[in-house]
Amino acid sequence: MPLSDFTYDTGAAVEPTVQERWALVSDDSIPYLVAGNTGRAVLLVHGAGASRRDWKDVIPVLAQFNRVYAPDLIGFGDAPRRELPHTPGYIADFLVAFMDRGRNRGRDTRGPLAWRSGLPGGGAEAS
Repeated sequence: MPLSDFTYDTGAAVEPTVQERWALVSDDSIPYLVAGNTGRAVLLVHGAGASRRDWKDVIPVLAQFNRVYAPDLIGFGDAPRRELPHTPGYIADFLVAFMDRGRNRGRDTRGPLAWRSGLPGGGAEAS
């Protein structure tokens, strides 16, 4: 589905533009969606068998007050397909590498790091 089909009536005067971009993460070219210019960084992570596009209705709402990122995980969506151990540690390392690409200085990476190490209350916000 083309990005032009992604619409959501937020009631805001100007709806944030959702852009599709690609990033080099650990030698893999990864597609991701990004929107918003201000506020906290919000990283949206899809589940198994899904892709970044599953967040199409959520991104414009969150992007009104945040900078929102939604990457495809390796092996899903349009990301490269190869055999990998999709363990919490691997996924956390991937997400930290994605956010470490200079897009998000000052971010809070305690959530993925806590996930990887199994520590409770690592700073991740959930709803």
